[in-house]
Amino acid sequence: MAIKPHVPKPPACTPYGTTAYYEWPYLPSLGPGIAFTVIFGLVMLTQAFYTFRYRAWWMVFFVIGALLEVLGWIGRLYSHFCSYNDTMNTMQISTLIMGPAWTQAGVYCAMWVLVQILGSWVTPVPPVVYLWVCVIFDTVCLVLQAIGGGLAGDAATHFKDPQTGTTIMVVG
Repeated sequence: MAIKPHVPKPPACTPYGTTAYYEWPYLPSLGPGIAFTVIFGLVMLTQAFYTFRYRAWWMVFFVIGALLEVLGWIGRLYSHFCSYNDTMNTMQISTLIMGPAWTQAGVYCAMWVLVQILGSWVTPVPPVVYLWVCVIFDTVCLVLQAIGGGLAGDAATHFKDPQTGTTIMVVG
């Protein structure tokens, strides 16, 4: 992988394409950013409403997942206007990676609740076993992604090949 030559970092709110520095290979689109921010915001509010209305506290995983998606899309929207802001870039990348893991944890909890309602005869594995196995595997995957992302980011910052970190992140 070719390493980019050192180009001075522009101010954080420099419009895209006005410098030789390209953090993003493209300008984040405004329309999808607004649409997904609104959609995930509505989903989050609906899930929060049902969580409290039915006291289904396991649904808080869905609320957190949707909140992380909203934050990620807000960061992406901001990046449309200020393309070189590292804080917003990091925010959108990290939250859009973590959000689906929380949503998946909600799915595991929903399966656990469903099996308890239908009866244990619907699955050969006790519900608490697959719940914890899935949560542990998701946690390990997120940790690997974080380690790989950190290694790749550090390598890129020091103008070294980020392939090792990228590989670890993809494995996660």
